[in-house]
Amino acid sequence: MLCSLHSVADSWYCTISLQKRFDSAGNKLAVYQSETFAPHITDKAEVDLWIRRAQAAILSAHRSADVFQNASAGDLQNIMQTDPEVSMFSKNVICIDIYDPEATDLSFMDLPGLVLNDEPETIALVYSLVSGEIRTPNTIILTAIPMTDDMKNQQAVQLARDADPDGERTIGVLTKVDMLTQGSTTLIQTYKDLLMGHSDEDRLKHGYYCVRLSDDQQRSRGISRGESKDFEEKFFRQTAPWNSENMDSKRLGVANLVSNLGSLLVDLIEKSLPGLQEQALNKYRQSAADLLALPPRISNNPLAETLLRTSKFCEDFTRMIQGECRKEYVQTNRLRYKQFRQDIRNTAPRFRPLSRADKDPEILFHAAEDGDAGFKGERDVIDLDHVRQRIADARGWELDGHVPFKPTKDLIKLSIVDWRLPMIQCFESVGQTFHQYTDSLLDHHFGQFKGLREYVRRLVMIDMELAEKKSLEMLDICLEMEDEPIFTQNDHDFHSLQTKWLEIYRHAFETRRYSPSATLEEVPGFIPARYGLPVPVAPSQPIRSGRDPEIYRHELIVMADVRAYFQIAYKRYIDVVPLAIEKNLHRNLASKLNASLIGSLVTDPNTTEHLAVLLAEDPIVSRRRLDLEQRKKGLEKVLEKLDQFVGSQ
Repeated sequence: MLCSLHSVADSWYCTISLQKRFDSAGNKLAVYQSETFAPHITDKAEVDLWIRRAQAAILSAHRSADVFQNASAGDLQNIMQTDPEVSMFSKNVICIDIYDPEATDLSFMDLPGLVLNDEPETIALVYSLVSGEIRTPNTIILTAIPMTDDMKNQQAVQLARDADPDGERTIGVLTKVDMLTQGSTTLIQTYKDLLMGHSDEDRLKHGYYCVRLSDDQQRSRGISRGESKDFEEKFFRQTAPWNSENMDSKRLGVANLVSNLGSLLVDLIEKSLPGLQEQALNKYRQSAADLLALPPRISNNPLAETLLRTSKFCEDFTRMIQGECRKEYVQTNRLRYKQFRQDIRNTAPRFRPLSRADKDPEILFHAAEDGDAGFKGERDVIDLDHVRQRIADARGWELDGHVPFKPTKDLIKLSIVDWRLPMIQCFESVGQTFHQYTDSLLDHHFGQFKGLREYVRRLVMIDMELAEKKSLEMLDICLEMEDEPIFTQNDHDFHSLQTKWLEIYRHAFETRRYSPSATLEEVPGFIPARYGLPVPVAPSQPIRSGRDPEIYRHELIVMADVRAYFQIAYKRYIDVVPLAIEKNLHRNLASKLNASLIGSLVTDPNTTEHLAVLLAEDPIVSRRRLDLEQRKKGLEKVLEKLDQFVGSQ
């Protein structure tokens, strides 16, 4: 039990709270949890029962504390004796605050007596409770020693000696002096020698004091402090050997103990003062920092507060879209657009510029415009015989030597039909990122008020879903534009690519030598200088030649035309999709969101009343704010008193 005396009071009263320092598993909590247990107690006779109720609540972690607040003494006794889940001891604390105009401002911890005959874990728990508290360097240790037992059996003395080897903080207090009989001559002499300082074995630097406290009968009568003092003085005055002339009377009685204890406390404070000031200042700074870290208080105008937060949210939303803040959002989208580019690129036609009679090569020929070779996909391979059959199936009344356009058109569409899936995947991935970062912004601006956050989020989602729908419609239009007509005005690049791919395919047909992982420069016999490419090292194997590509001239031209157009359309499409998403989803929404949200807020006739409810601060945050403010004020007073104390020295 932690008992704190406060002199700042007009009349006597007492409060009791439960301070949880450890969870039910015995693990230390990062922050102590304190809950009020007893209301203001103004009748001293009620304190004993309230303390017993608090003890039962602390030892019954499996029950709610309010169960014990109306329990009688009999109820408590029954619970403590019959409930198997009740603990004998707890690491948590009962805090008793006594406000008394006659008191001296002081706090003391009442620790349990050491247990000798019990389960090992219980003995260890009590030992750790006591030793943990008395090791604090700025505390005074009062070792209570019942005089009805032999001094050699007093483990508390050894425990205090371990915590305070020099004896700077320890005082021995002999109790139960009134229970010694005249026949206990050995015990009487032992404790008399202790008080007189004649015992070298158990000597303490500050010595021992002997007190006679009120017994159960006197306490039940509710005797006053003055009466208790009179009873004690009368006892020492009339009882031998404590009334003998050679007895140091200054070692007898609570009044003498308190007087000397005060001097010791002042000395200890003076020595600990620099450290105390530093600790108090550090705790004050931490409390101020924790308070500053909490969301700011709201104004008294719910609508104005909401509109202000909404405007700031929309401002940050626009800046995020434009890449001016939270740059990782734009960076994430750029990476996804690069993946989209690769996905579209992988739909390139898988042409094999050989006939089915060419059985040797096991590799499928595919090369991209920047030298990449190989293909990732499951689409069918298209060889020269396949193209020839398409030309034959499409032939109508064309003149001899003229190739119908339909095979070229159909083969181009074979690639374009695969573009919708990667387009949808890209759009959904960007949309998922969009939702995540929007939620993060909502948390930042409205997270203090869960109800308001969800209210604003619903309004944002309405506009976002509409923007997503329009954006997807635009993307479908962009894809449809690639379907019909097959057209480009980029004649220069198209003819250049057409010439390049025709040369590549003709060369592959003639030599029948190429590698699946080779770049264009490494195709055996390929003439790179024609296309501005570096000249490769001469191939290590001889080049087979002599096959006449003219027998597949039309088929090779169709392959080259399709591959050249794919490259033109691919480059066009990998730009238009990201631009359409950015324009129709992100930027259009950003430009309209502020007006839309504010319009939704102000047109509701019940907005003010509704927002007043939604702006109610989270109770956890409110309680945390109040605790920190009180802690900060308390530390301010501590620092002020410490400064005054230093100045008076």
